[in-house]
Amino acid sequence: MRTRITYANVAATLALVFSMSGGALAATHYLITSTKQISPKVLKKLKGATGPSGATGATGATGKEGPTGKEGAAGKEGPAGKEGKEGAAGSAVGYALVLEKGEVPGATAKGVSAADVSHPSTGNYCFSKLGFTPHNVVAAINHPSTRNGIIEEISTAVGAEAEAECGAGAQAYVFVGSVEPGVFTHGLDRSFFVTFN
Repeated sequence: MRTRITYANVAATLALVFSMSGGALAATHYLITSTKQISPKVLKKLKGATGPSGATGATGATGKEGPTGKEGAAGKEGPAGKEGKEGAAGSAVGYALVLEKGEVPGATAKGVSAADVSHPSTGNYCFSKLGFTPHNVVAAINHPSTRNGIIEEISTAVGAEAEAECGAGAQAYVFVGSVEPGVFTHGLDRSFFVTFN
């Protein structure tokens, strides 16, 4: 028996086709396109709790040393310090300024007087009858000169060496002379400072 095509059959077929194509359309197009379309209360519930902190990462490699900075400006000069305490007395047992002819100004001397100094010849000065026994003597020419290439020098001796130059009883000896390059020439009468230890 052959099936007949009726209006009802055509309408039912079209309805089925439209319903299937409509479902496919809904499956590929979203109705909600923004979080503003969702209630804040619902959004809160959708958000998960914050997870635990991750483990600390390994320390990074040390970076290269930077270039040296420019030198800073000099600082202001500080205030003057307080005056220090007076130092202890020196170890010298005697000292004096001896003038060219053996004179000794009292104001410049300790333990040495003109009576302790003899001047037997040019440049030679002998010390005896000192109130102490000198173990060392240091002397320096007062305003030495180097005119005409001549160098003024001074030498000293104590004990037996002093006696060899000045005679028995001498305790110290000072000689002042001039020296030309490499050659000792002659004695000079010059004032000098002398210190005994």
